[in-house]
Amino acid sequence: MDWQLILAIMMGLLIILFLTGLPIAFTFFALTIIGLFWFKGGEVALALLATSAHTSIGTFTLVALPLFILMGEALSHGGVVSILTEIVDVWIGRIRSRLCIVCLGAGTILAAMTGAAIGGAVVLGTTLFPEMDRQGYNMRLSIGTIMGSGILAAIIPPSMLAVLLGSLAKVSIAALFIGSILPGLLMVGLFLAYILILTRARPEMAPAYTGPKLSLPEKMKVSVRILPFVLIIFSVMGVIMLGIATPSEAAATGVVSCYVVIAIFKRMSWAVVKNSLLATMSTTAMIFLLFAGSISFSQVLAITGVTAGLTEYVVGLGLSPIVMFILMQLLIFVLCMFIDAISIMMITVPIFFPVVLGLGIEPVWFGVVYLINIVVGAMTPPFGLVLFATKGVIPKATVEDVFQASIPFVALTVLAMAMMIAFPQIVLWLPSVIRP
Repeated sequence: MDWQLILAIMMGLLIILFLTGLPIAFTFFALTIIGLFWFKGGEVALALLATSAHTSIGTFTLVALPLFILMGEALSHGGVVSILTEIVDVWIGRIRSRLCIVCLGAGTILAAMTGAAIGGAVVLGTTLFPEMDRQGYNMRLSIGTIMGSGILAAIIPPSMLAVLLGSLAKVSIAALFIGSILPGLLMVGLFLAYILILTRARPEMAPAYTGPKLSLPEKMKVSVRILPFVLIIFSVMGVIMLGIATPSEAAATGVVSCYVVIAIFKRMSWAVVKNSLLATMSTTAMIFLLFAGSISFSQVLAITGVTAGLTEYVVGLGLSPIVMFILMQLLIFVLCMFIDAISIMMITVPIFFPVVLGLGIEPVWFGVVYLINIVVGAMTPPFGLVLFATKGVIPKATVEDVFQASIPFVALTVLAMAMMIAFPQIVLWLPSVIRP
C-alpha cells in the first residue's frame, strides 16, 4: 500500500476519533493499536506498544518536565508573586501606563522562573487586574497585557514546552532554552513599545500616576527582596549556561531553590508542599500519557514508511527551505486556533521535523519559532486556553472583551516570528556564543 493512502487513512481516523470526544492520548493509542495490528498483527502489536510507551517516557531528559511544572506550582501556591510585582513597581517611573509595565516586568521575571503560559496569565490576572480595574485602566488593554505577559512563561526559559519539543524532536533542550532568550526579550520589547505608544496617543486608556515618588534609598530597600528570586533564575539558567548542569539537573536545583525562596518569605507550609505536588502529579500524568501516545503513533508512521515517503516527497518538490519553513508555520498557526498547544506538538512534530532535517533547516531555529507559534495559539480565538483561563479569573470581562484584548498581542507575536524568520541570528546567535 502506498504511503500516501496510509497517511490519508491514519489522518482520517485521527480526525474522526477527535470528533467523538475521545481524549487525545487515547486517540493516539487507539490509532497505534490499529496500525500495529494492521502491519504487525496479533500479540506482537501489543508487545510493541508496551515497549514503545515505556521507552518514550523512560528517558532521562523527561525528568525535567515534572520538575519545571513543580517549580511553577510551588511559586503559585506559595503566594510569592505579589512580592515580585511590588519590587517591579518601585522601579517603574511616573508614567501613565504604570501597572501595565509592572505586569509586563513581573511577567518577564516570572517567565524566567516558571514554564507554563496558563499559570502565568492566571497568577498575573489574579494579582494585578483588581488594582488595574480600580484605577480605571481600559479593560481590554489590561486583559491583553496580562495574557501577553503570561505567555512569556512558555517562551523565556525554562519552558515546559521546550522540554517536550526537545524530547520529541531529538533537539538539544539546552540549545532551545538559550535560543529562546533573545526572541522572548524581543517580544517583551514589542509589547512594551505598543503599550507606551498606545497610552500616549490615547491617554484615556490608562490613568495618570498619582502615587508618591520614592527616593533611591527607599527603592533599594524594597529591591533587596528580589535577591531570592535571582537565586531561582541562576539555579536554572545560570547553571545551564555555565555548563555546570544539564536541563534535567538544573530543574532539580530549581525546585529546591523555589522552596527555599518560599521559606525565606515565610510562606512555607505543609499545605503549599502538598498542593503543589498534587497539582504537578495531575499535570504530569496527563502530559506523559499524551507523550507516550504520540511517540507510539510516530513509530507507526515510521514502520509504515509514511515518514520516509513524506520527507522524500517534500524534499522533491523543489521548494526552497524558507518557503517550506513558512508554510509549515502557517499550518501550525491555523491548527492552534482549534487545538491546544501540547496536542498540536504531539501531532505535528513527528511529521514536521523529519522534513525539517531533510531540507537542511537548522532545527533550533525552526524549533524556537515553532514554540512561539504554538504558544501564541493559546491566546488565539476561538479556543485558546489562555483566553478562557484569563476569563475565569476575571469574571467581569465578557468573552468578547477577552477575544478582542488578545488581537494586538497576537499580531505583535506574529511580527516577532516574522523578524525571527527574516533574521535567524535572533535565535541562533546566543546558542553559537554560549554552547551548552
